[in-house]
Amino acid sequence: AWLLNPVVATGLWLAVIGAGLNYSAIMANGGAMPVQGQKYRDGIHVPMNGQTKLSWLCDWIHLPNRVLSPGDLFLYAAMGIVPFGMLWSYGRDNFGGALCR
Repeated sequence: AWLLNPVVATGLWLAVIGAGLNYSAIMANGGAMPVQGQKYRDGIHVPMNGQTKLSWLCDWIHLPNRVLSPGDLFLYAAMGIVPFGMLWSYGRDNFGGALCR
């Protein structure tokens, strides 16, 4: 029943969008995710340069100790929304809605 919850469904769509954005950036750049400002190569990440395609989908959002892509933001949002929706459905279904008012 939790899969029919609109909160869970929204979170799942956010995850699909985030994964699709990351996949698009990786495939457009020969199987690697370009990263702005990073000097390492680990097989998945490569430094962003003038040849980078779809640079707005690559890792360019700087946070302390990490660099994120727009797709990552969608995935992180989904990781918060889906469990919340599942717990909300569980409380509604098993406790008569007493926890969800």
